[in-house]
Amino acid sequence: MNNLFFDDRCPLCLKTVRFISKNIVLSGLNYVPLSDSRLDYHDKVKAYDHMLLISSHGLKYWGYNTYVKLFSISDSFFSPFFKVLSLLMKLPVVSSFGKYVYSVISSNRKRCDDSCLI
Repeated sequence: MNNLFFDDRCPLCLKTVRFISKNIVLSGLNYVPLSDSRLDYHDKVKAYDHMLLISSHGLKYWGYNTYVKLFSISDSFFSPFFKVLSLLMKLPVVSSFGKYVYSVISSNRKRCDDSCLI
């Protein structure tokens, strides 16, 4: 079972999870809100800034690399496209740019407070 940990107080993260569940369609993927996770403190703090995928083999994929891995193991109708996309995302120039874009977006995203209704 692969576990995808996401910030359940982040509207962008929730939209991302909806996109993944509808378009990437991974059998054996468990969606785990960070508020309900049993991650250790260090991993949980890091996961608030970088989406975390822990594979069934215990490998951790953070942020941009989470998307690369999810695309590479897709079971959806779009799998051929996603698999090619994941290969392109591993290219050094694309990877550097992608990680930069991911970090800019993740550091500027909004989080809801206790009064937010998600």
